[in-house]
Amino acid sequence: MTGKKITLCIASRAEYVVAIRAALRGLGAEENIAPRTMSQIELCVSEAVNNCIKHAYGNDPDQEIRVEWKSNAQTIELAISDTGRPMDPALMEQARHTALQIDPDDPASLKTNGWGLSFINQLMDNAEYRTAGGDNRLLIKLAKERSHEDRQ
Repeated sequence: MTGKKITLCIASRAEYVVAIRAALRGLGAEENIAPRTMSQIELCVSEAVNNCIKHAYGNDPDQEIRVEWKSNAQTIELAISDTGRPMDPALMEQARHTALQIDPDDPASLKTNGWGLSFINQLMDNAEYRTAGGDNRLLIKLAKERSHEDRQ
C-alpha cells in the first residue's frame, strides 16, 4: 500500500486515548474525510486502544500501544497493536455475528461495556485480529469512497 503512513505510539494509559483521537482527527481533516466517518473511525480506534489497556495489559500503565494509519487513493487502514495478553479469536468471530440491538423499553439490553468489537465490525468495512510472535494486531479497513459519502 503506497500513500500516507503514520505510526503513533502511546503508553497504555486511558488519558492518552484523547491524544490518539486528536491525531486521527487531524489526519482525517488532511484527507478530507467526512466528520461522521471520522467520528466512527475515532470510536473504533478508541475502543480498540481501551481494549489493549484493559484486557491485553490489565491496566498496566507502562506498556506500549501502537496505532498505524495507512491510506492511499482507495482505502484507509488502521492497525492497533500491543504485546500484552492475546485476545481469544472467538471473541472477534462472535462480534461479527452480534447485532447492536438495544430495546429502549428494556434497560438490561443496554450493556455498560463489551460493545467495542461489535462497533468495530459494524462500522468498518473489514476487521481482522492476528497474533504472532507476541504482537497482537487489530487491522480495520474502510473504503476511501465511503469515507466521503456523507459529505454529499
